[in-house]
Amino acid sequence: MKIGLDIDGVLYPWHYSIIRYFREFKGYEGDETEFWDMFETLSLETQRYYVNIPIHYLDTSPTTDMLIYVPKLAEIAELYYITARDIELESVTRKFFDLYDLPFKDNLIFEKSKASLVRLLGLDYFVDDQPKYLQTMKGITKTFLFRVPHNRRGTCREEYDNIGSFKELYNIVKGEENERK
Repeated sequence: MKIGLDIDGVLYPWHYSIIRYFREFKGYEGDETEFWDMFETLSLETQRYYVNIPIHYLDTSPTTDMLIYVPKLAEIAELYYITARDIELESVTRKFFDLYDLPFKDNLIFEKSKASLVRLLGLDYFVDDQPKYLQTMKGITKTFLFRVPHNRRGTCREEYDNIGSFKELYNIVKGEENERK
């Protein structure tokens, strides 16, 4: 069995880091949900600028849920980490993987066309926090939308199977594995 995991917003709670950055350095005073409404009004070029600040990828710790259940997932499946991060962030990303000794860390792939990789690798599941990537995978693999503050708007949560933790994903995958036996 093979599982693909996005990094930002799924494996790594990046959204907390960028909100903290805006509060500390840009004077942002709103709440977390209002932040994403504001962030999406910025030009794509400006969004990319903030997204590519390396400190956002080092100043937030992963969740306990991730640290416990990603290794458990690795006991029953081969893991692939597919991120749309710019390749310039590879060094800081690998430091994160080494620091937390994540399983299958050699399966870290930087690619904006995630659906192509999902097909080529024959992934059974893929988890992402961005509906735009999951949309491209319809009919290729079973997908899950990871619930985070920035995907709460609209109908995207209604369009996909949702999970809010790696424990939840582990239980689903383990249950389906048991059914196959």
